[in-house]
Amino acid sequence: MDKVVEEVKGGEEKALAELLDFLRIPSVSADPAFNGETARCAKWIADTLEGDGFDARIYETGGHPAVVAKYRVSEDLPTVLIYGHYDVQPAERADGWSADPFAPYVKDEKIYGRGSSDDKGQLYCHVAGVRAHLRATGTLPVNVTFLIEGEEEAASGHFDKFVRESGELLACDCIVVSDGPMYGEGHPALIYSLRGLMYMEVTVTGPDRDLHSGVMGGIVMNPAQALSSMLGDLFDDRGSIAVPRFYDDVRPLDRWEREEWAKLPYDEAAVAKGIGVSTLAGEEGFTPLERLWGRPSLDINGIWSGYTGEGSKTIIPSKASAKISCRLVPDQDPDKIAEAVEAKLRAVMPEGVTLSVTRMPSAYPVLLPSKGWAMDAAAEAVRGAYGVEPYLIREGASIPVVHTLAATLEKPVLLMAFGRISDRIHGPDEHFHLEDFRHGMEFSARFLKEVAKIRG
Repeated sequence: MDKVVEEVKGGEEKALAELLDFLRIPSVSADPAFNGETARCAKWIADTLEGDGFDARIYETGGHPAVVAKYRVSEDLPTVLIYGHYDVQPAERADGWSADPFAPYVKDEKIYGRGSSDDKGQLYCHVAGVRAHLRATGTLPVNVTFLIEGEEEAASGHFDKFVRESGELLACDCIVVSDGPMYGEGHPALIYSLRGLMYMEVTVTGPDRDLHSGVMGGIVMNPAQALSSMLGDLFDDRGSIAVPRFYDDVRPLDRWEREEWAKLPYDEAAVAKGIGVSTLAGEEGFTPLERLWGRPSLDINGIWSGYTGEGSKTIIPSKASAKISCRLVPDQDPDKIAEAVEAKLRAVMPEGVTLSVTRMPSAYPVLLPSKGWAMDAAAEAVRGAYGVEPYLIREGASIPVVHTLAATLEKPVLLMAFGRISDRIHGPDEHFHLEDFRHGMEFSARFLKEVAKIRG
């Protein structure tokens, strides 16, 4: 293993240069104007893995292409499937970036650029970790399959369908997903649960056109006021979600979870200060970590109506709209939650307006085994790469494909992230610490060796 670790360190300069090339491709999946770039990005990563000796192929999915790259050593060895995504969130200099988001650069031991942490940088940790074995020994200790998609940030459903129909192609013994933050600054964690997602857009409509507020004000129900009242009725004064049946299927936290999470270092005041608020908020009776990892939430993601330009325009708007999302926990069903939220909104809707609801793509929550051979291999790899014991945690975010991978392939899924909460993913000046890049490469190389020890 020493030779492999030396090769990880010796190959860092090449891996960084390639990662910067990877980041220069504006593979924005949500905007059709970038379809040519997403296709170019898929070819770039396929060609790179082909150059390392993989059988890399591009598959059409009905949306952006997927890349499946295989390196087979022996049918007698286990196969590790490594998932990642090459697509990124939209980004423009005008969003507040210090430089062109697709002109990546290194400054103060950080790699800046859209996708640096989410997810190109984390994916490339695995590319470099695998390559270190090939250069040090000429082979791999296990079989490896890379599964790299181009729609994670667009949530179209095409890739999920591809996975469900490709069980034989993707057959493996365990699945590794590195996408998201570690627990703390530089402290890795093994994650065994993700929250799911329900997303909808609602529109309240009143008059068939904007009206003069002096002529009609006081005799017509204002859609903006109606929607504001309806959204407020989704919550009670204890921080709970006031939607009938919303909590019916929530799986209670195990006692051991609450006890272990209480031991984790968590500075509530520092977290609040770090995001510019005076205090944290939420459901009474639960700690911040319990709310974040083990309880569902409902958020108003956006709200708009009427005139918002300079000066005044005295109108009663014809429509008012909002985007609503719910983060869901094991055993909640996104469709049931969507029905419950819509029913609540209709129940509290005042007379004189109508409601329309559009549901967006959803994600099921995931609860994975917190113990097992894959976890053991990962824990040992963390000890070797980071020199610490990994925390065992849940995560409040969603990675929709994890549910599909687990259900389709029926193999252990390891969630091991290399990024940090402070990496500004989805925001301006997204970055990835070089220290985390180094640790991620070494972890990946060590993990493959540990799998071979346990299962080989």
